[in-house]
Amino acid sequence: MVLIVGAGSVRGQRKITMHDQLNATGGVTIGQDINMPNAGYIRVGNGSVGRKGILGTVANNDRFYVGGDAWSDEKGGLFLNTGDNGNEPIVARHWVGNDNARNGTQLSREAYLVDWNGDTVLPGQLKNSRR
Repeated sequence: MVLIVGAGSVRGQRKITMHDQLNATGGVTIGQDINMPNAGYIRVGNGSVGRKGILGTVANNDRFYVGGDAWSDEKGGLFLNTGDNGNEPIVARHWVGNDNARNGTQLSREAYLVDWNGDTVLPGQLKNSRR
């Protein structure tokens, strides 16, 4: 079965609700947000080596990657990558408000793992706690 959704419509509707799962052997292109109000996770398949995650482009040509990378069994990790010309920051933000995906309502704290100059900038104090 082939399902194409976009500029056209399906039976006059521009929205499709799925109550099961979508399996695709090729690529799937989605031109809008994905809303998952009752879902718990986006799961990415396991692999003993290689990357699994989310790739994207912003600002026309700045790339990002959030996901896992593995060199062999039991040797994998979480990666946050940015790239293009070497000045793309990696930022963690803490927002006050409900709309965190769209920049929240008020920025509370901002930490740069890597800023535009390659420096690490942390808000508040850096603490070492041994428990």
